[in-house]
Amino acid sequence: MDELLSTFKKFAIHGDTKATGKEMNGKNWAKLCKDCKVIDSKNVTGTDVDIVFTKVKAKTSRVITYEEFQKALEELAPKRFKNQSKDEALQSMHKLIEGKEPTNVGVTKVAKTGAVDRLTDTSKYTGSHKERFDESGKGKGKGGREEIVEHTGYVGAYKNAGTYDEKTKAKYIIHLYDLICEASWEDKEAHIYYTDFIMEMGILFLNMMHHIHMLLYGNIWFSVADMIILTQLRFLSQEIQRRLRQHKNYLHIYDVLDKRFSLATMEELASHDDRCAICWEKMYTAYKLPCGHLFHKHNDLAVPLRMYHKSKLSKLNMHNISKAATDITRLTAGHVGGQIFAAYVLCTAQDKDAVRLALEQIDVIRRMCTENKEMELVTTAEGMGTSTKIACLISIEGGHSIDSSLPTLRMFYLLGVRSMALTHNCNTPWAETSSSLYSNYQQKNNSLTDFGKAVVSEMNRLGMLVDLSHSSWGTARAVLKHSAAPVIFSHSSAYAICNNTRNVPDDLLLLLKENGGLIMVNFYSNFVACSNNANVSILAGT
Repeated sequence: MDELLSTFKKFAIHGDTKATGKEMNGKNWAKLCKDCKVIDSKNVTGTDVDIVFTKVKAKTSRVITYEEFQKALEELAPKRFKNQSKDEALQSMHKLIEGKEPTNVGVTKVAKTGAVDRLTDTSKYTGSHKERFDESGKGKGKGGREEIVEHTGYVGAYKNAGTYDEKTKAKYIIHLYDLICEASWEDKEAHIYYTDFIMEMGILFLNMMHHIHMLLYGNIWFSVADMIILTQLRFLSQEIQRRLRQHKNYLHIYDVLDKRFSLATMEELASHDDRCAICWEKMYTAYKLPCGHLFHKHNDLAVPLRMYHKSKLSKLNMHNISKAATDITRLTAGHVGGQIFAAYVLCTAQDKDAVRLALEQIDVIRRMCTENKEMELVTTAEGMGTSTKIACLISIEGGHSIDSSLPTLRMFYLLGVRSMALTHNCNTPWAETSSSLYSNYQQKNNSLTDFGKAVVSEMNRLGMLVDLSHSSWGTARAVLKHSAAPVIFSHSSAYAICNNTRNVPDDLLLLLKENGGLIMVNFYSNFVACSNNANVSILAGT
């Protein structure tokens, strides 16, 4: 009888959180009869069950008590077990019911397809979704939804977490080794570069292998998921190709250096106090410049003021900068009334952080020209003409610094930039350089694209000087034809004097005259003397 009572209570509270288990409604009574096989559709039907329920319950009540439940079973037993005596039939009825629980038989089931099975297979879940289920596929409930805060500095479940730390640790290890073994090696920059290059390529390849594995073994063909993975694989492929192109340019630069410049002897290094003429770092090997100065093997390009002094202008005496060719004392002695300061960014920063580097250089120039009483930042022709100080103009050397973005160009103008060279020693996606140092963005008979023309037009509208130094002759001709305002060659010379692609041929000089533009002569030896040995007499003769 205890089991019978237990079954009654379980069915009495089924589907009703407020039920006490002491009374059972008609719906649960019918479910009990169905789940316990009291209804056999032959001797006992659903109608019979409903009639008995109405018969045993109180007139005004909608539920039956346990005692009334027993009376109902006594009414149904003889009908369900017709070949047995009344007592035997009641015992058989109790056996059908005792120890049973409500089932979900008859509840509508979701019709599963192959796609539904695949999406509901917890063994294939990844990331935060996987954390919500145990190994058997059973949900963890509230515990699986808890937000576990990771104080790692990475976004939760970021698959490349820790890679930056490893790269940084590797660089610091190299740096510490360099400090300890200063006299034994100087290839720190190359080691850092290759550490960064190998780790970056390794991460890209692992990421690609991960996506290929998901595509092949995830059983997600012909779905939205495989399209997303294919798109990501395309992006990763492009990133690998871009990084390999950058590495190719890196190797090309050093190949050019090795061909154009000879190595200094130990005697020549000693005569320069083993210091680089550009960065003033200690040297153990060095290249020789045509002028006779030595420059560091891994600092072969001019280091901007912001890099050399770490932008700490407040700690720098601008009147006497021993490690630079320009300071306020020398500008004043030379009666320099105005100076165009170039915000120059290496071509290797193109498509990476060229915009940020240009902003940092502009910041240094602005602070330098506003924090020194002898200097004044000017942004107009009137300001240049009326200034009684050393007037400072800001120029960007290399169109790769705008990252092919007209809004970026306009923001540079608002920061005070009034001139921009369309190229430096590398092509941009929209203009061509005179140099063959880099091989990226080769133009095919299209030295100035439609976007390049839009850049020139926007510079005309803003009032920025278009600088054609470093641009190819084809690009220069296209700009002179398209520009509605005079242009300049800020540091070029005449091709008729020296056969150098950085110089300007006569036909372009005539077009420049028609344009009303200006060319400023560059005194670099190879541009005016066609050799490494220029002097005042040669310059005066030209």
